[in-house]
Amino acid sequence: MIKGAKAVGWLAVGLDGVIAADNIKEACTGDDTCQCEIVSYKETGGLLGSALLGGYGGSAGAAIATGIAIFLGVTTGGVAIIAIGFIGAGIGAYAGSKAGDSGGEAFGEMVYQKKVEYFK
Repeated sequence: MIKGAKAVGWLAVGLDGVIAADNIKEACTGDDTCQCEIVSYKETGGLLGSALLGGYGGSAGAAIATGIAIFLGVTTGGVAIIAIGFIGAGIGAYAGSKAGDSGGEAFGEMVYQKKVEYFK
């Protein structure tokens, strides 16, 4: 595996974390804060799912892209293989991050609904 490929995945996760924090802040400040709690659960779940699958997606994307490049006979040197690996890592991280985000948001909303059902 290419060194640093996982870092590309975590970079995408970090950006997602900033966006989640901003969405929570927006929902929990101002005059209308009735959505604050549900948004907090959904965004936290989405961030956790994004972190989990984004990191693994980056690693998997790098491995797959590098394997394909080697299989197709990219022989321009190690730099080309590394560049292809990083492109694959970016694509894998993005795909994993988005899949984890939507799944995590659904899970966060389910946890919130169960909390409301059992504790209120």
